[in-house]
Formats: sequence, structure tokens, C-alpha cells
Amino acid sequence: MESTFSYDVQSFMIRDIGSEMNRIHPIKLHGGAIMLCKTGHAELVINTKKYDLSAGTEAVLLADCIVSINNSSEDFLCTMFYFSREMFLQASAKIESFLFHHIVHAPVYHYPKDAVKSMEYYFVLIKRMAADTENRYRDVIVTNFLRNILLDIYDKIQRKLRIDERNRGYMRAEELFNKFMDLLITHGTEHHDVQFYADQLCITTRYLTSLTTKIAHKNPKQIIDTHVLQEIKIMLTFSEMTLQQIADYLHFPDQSYLGRFFKRNTGYALAAYRTKMLGM
Repeated sequence: MESTFSYDVQSFMIRDIGSEMNRIHPIKLHGGAIMLCKTGHAELVINTKKYDLSAGTEAVLLADCIVSINNSSEDFLCTMFYFSREMFLQASAKIESFLFHHIVHAPVYHYPKDAVKSMEYYFVLIKRMAADTENRYRDVIVTNFLRNILLDIYDKIQRKLRIDERNRGYMRAEELFNKFMDLLITHGTEHHDVQFYADQLCITTRYLTSLTTKIAHKNPKQIIDTHVLQEIKIMLTFSEMTLQQIADYLHFPDQSYLGRFFKRNTGYALAAYRTKMLGM
């Protein structure tokens, strides 16, 4: 059975509710409401969809939704700020519709303690206005509070979306970086140019540079050269290959080019490095 939650005389109402709400049938809101759970936990059902309410959880309910609270714990305590449809329309004027589309699909949010404090502060002020029945501007003041709350919620949503987008971007960058390293292991002995790896990844050399710098704090050429140097050191130390054979294996034009590359990056001549390592 469905009840109706409507305040024809009052344009807003705010009060604390507890586990007694378990005994109430589903309610259809003519206006809207914002709920903030203080302690305990309960199951909030909005238009037949279930959500968990726990301390620090905020729920935003828009007009005409059907709501019930079930299975609440004995210590469940929640502040509910109800507002009329007219107050909501005034408070939401010129706020982007994206906010309300988002709320329809994600009406419940769990915020860190520091973020919840601002909502608690608004509720304290609204309770004071509710008690001050002689204040001729009471509805105007509460409408402004509601607008501030909606803007505050919108800001939190936008921040979360930006963080999610950054995380997705970082995961994509990590995936490409790992593919780059796999390609380097496979082709590093023959391809020492950045363009080859960018082409294999179907990205630009500029983007490859940006992602390796972000993840490894090195540009792709530095990573390629480090890989090639390691290969040279292994062959100088553990193989009997001649310097020319090493140059051929690693696709250097000649032994001299290999020697200049190695000395520029290590400070050692090829033969001197081999002698040093064999003598250790």
C-alpha cells in the first residue's frame, strides 16, 4: 500500500527519523527530499530500487518518486529535509539539467566525513529557520539554502566524475606503457627508433612520450636506449661475440657507431668495459 507525503501548508519540513520508519508503507513524495544518515544503517528503496544507507550517506529524492525505508538497525538515525515542488523549482532555476538526470540514476552518495560536515551545517541552519516561524523571509532563506545544497551536490558529482575520468585515463596510459615494454622486449634488438613503437601502438610519438614520462619519468628514447645498453652489457660480459658481431646483432650500422653509442651513455669504451667485467 502506498502513502502520500505532502505538505500543502508548509513549503518545507526537516526532522530526524529513526527505525520507526520501518512501520510506514511506501511513500510517494509530491515534493523532493534530501536525507542524510547520521548513525546506523537501513535499506532505502527508491522506485523499487534498493540502496544501502549508512553513516555519511546522502540520498537526494526528486518529486513523485516512491520511497520506503526497510531493515533499519536499532541505532538508525537520519535527517530528512523535505521541500515542496514549488521551492525546488525556485531553488533549481538555471542549474544545469545534467545534475538532475544524474540524480535520477545515482540518487545515493557516500561522502567522506569532511564532505558531510557542510551538509550537516546546512541542516542545522534549516532547523533554525523551521523553528523561527515568525521570520517573514523564512521560505526565501530556506530556498537559498536548498539552492546552495544543490550546487554543493553538483560540485561533488563533477569532482567525482573528473577523478573517475583521470583514473580511466591513467589506466589506459598504463595499458599502453605495458604494451610498449612488451614490444621493446620483442623488437628492441632491431628497432631503436621511437616512431616504430608509436606506429605499433597506433599512437603519435608525442603521446607515447607523454605517457612514458607520466609513468616512468623517462621519454621513450631513454627507455629504448637503456634496454639496448643492457643488451650490450650482457653480451660484453657473458658472450664471446666480437664487437662487430654485437653491432650486427643489435642492428647498429657498424662497430664504430656501436662504440660511440656505448661510450656516450656509459663513459666506457667497449673493449675497456669487457676487460673490466671479465676481471671482476
